[in-house]
Amino acid sequence: MKFTRTILAVLMIIPLTYGGIYTFNSLSPAKKEIVHGKTIPYNDFADMEKETQIAVIGKKLKTSENIISRDKELNLVTDAYSIADFKISTVLNNKTGIDLKKNDVIKVMELSATEKDSLGVTHSYQYEDYESMEVNKKYILYLDESKSDPGVYIIGAVNYGKIPLETEEKVKENKEKILKVHQEVKEKYKEEIKSLDN
Repeated sequence: MKFTRTILAVLMIIPLTYGGIYTFNSLSPAKKEIVHGKTIPYNDFADMEKETQIAVIGKKLKTSENIISRDKELNLVTDAYSIADFKISTVLNNKTGIDLKKNDVIKVMELSATEKDSLGVTHSYQYEDYESMEVNKKYILYLDESKSDPGVYIIGAVNYGKIPLETEEKVKENKEKILKVHQEVKEKYKEEIKSLDN
C-alpha cells in the first residue's frame, strides 16, 4: 500500500515539475542564434530601384509560418526564415505584371524564425543582423518574387529593402550605407508617406 502511494506521488510530481519548467522557460526571453550567410548589397538607391521588381508601403499583419532546417548530424541550424502576411497600403513600383493594389495581402519572406523546444525554451534564429518587422508597423519594402516559391516575395538585399517608417533602424552591418539608401527612399516617396496619415 505504501509502495503504491509512493509510485502515485512520483507519477504526479513528474508532470507538475515538467509543467513548471515549461512555463518558466516559456516566459523567459528568446535565445538568439545567428545564421551566417553572405548578402550581395546594392551599390546605391538607384541600383536597388532598378534591380527589384516591386516597391510597396504597408504593414505586417502576422507571421504565418516559421521554417527551420537542420543538419541532423552536426545538430546545426542551416536555414531559418518565416513567412509574414503583409498588407499593402500603396504600390510605389510594380514591374511584375501582377495586379497588386491597396489592401492586398502578400506573403513576404523574413530572414528570421522562432520555435519552442520540448522544454518551452523559445529559440530565435536570424540571418546576420536582420530583425523581423514589427506587427502593425508601417514599412516600405523593395521585393522580388521567389523563383522557387511563386507568390512569396523576398526583401531585396536583406536590410536594404526593408525601410521602417514607424520604428527605429536596427541595422549593424553596413549601417552607414543602408541608412543613406533608406533616407533617399524616404525623400523620394515623402508625399506618399505623408498621405498615409490622411
